[in-house]
Amino acid sequence: MGPQFGECVWGCGSDAPFNQEHIIGRQFAKALGMPFPVPIKWGDIERSTGREIMHGEALEKELAICLDDRVCERCNGNWMKKLDDLTVRFMRPALEHEGRVQLESKKQLHVARWANKVGLLLALWFHDQPMDSRSHRKGRNYVPANNFTRLYEKSRELPKYTRIWVGAIDPALPVSECFVTADSIRSASGSVGYLAAFRLKRIVFFVSGLDVTYDGPLEDWPNPERVTKDRRAMRRLWPTSERVIEWPPPARLQADDLDAVIKLAPGLR
Repeated sequence: MGPQFGECVWGCGSDAPFNQEHIIGRQFAKALGMPFPVPIKWGDIERSTGREIMHGEALEKELAICLDDRVCERCNGNWMKKLDDLTVRFMRPALEHEGRVQLESKKQLHVARWANKVGLLLALWFHDQPMDSRSHRKGRNYVPANNFTRLYEKSRELPKYTRIWVGAIDPALPVSECFVTADSIRSASGSVGYLAAFRLKRIVFFVSGLDVTYDGPLEDWPNPERVTKDRRAMRRLWPTSERVIEWPPPARLQADDLDAVIKLAPGLR
């Protein structure tokens, strides 16, 4: 389940034609020093056995992460581009040379909105794609349409029940430059939300959200801080909990941490 075809996913009401939406934009490719479209891996993350790095079985290289006929030209060239440009400006040292950045609360909001945009579009991409992998079949992912419209409508906040974290990979860990994955959050009554994890070189984002009308329990909310060896490795961007967030955080993500974070998809009970 996801936003219906035939209109812009953001619910903008525009009559502008659709265009091809590259989920990782040209600005980010340039700042990262990578080709555009950005080459992406998807599937199982590399994990450590303690002696060696084991590669996942479902890795694909040079995968185009694009959405066709889902986003209108007006949204793509207006607020989405502005959000991309602003986030690149705030994160440029981290993107270009993995330098340290400080995000005050206002910057945290903007970067969180950008990560939410990317997370929702990734979840939709996995929803729309006819994947060969049994774990990512077309239509399998649940993507609540009201999260798209709320993000579009609310410039100073994110959709209700949205949570976002950012982390940093240990520089010594040999990993692919970019990686994406997404899944559904499920309850006893069915799918109620989504989660997405993606990384741009050493930067890791974890995004999760529920349908804004959800009224069930939240005890088992997906939280990457609970599955990493050092809770300081993932810092929460939204809802804002710290006056200033620094990247990289005090601790770095190891291979097992990445595996645990990306596979974090508990059911709400």
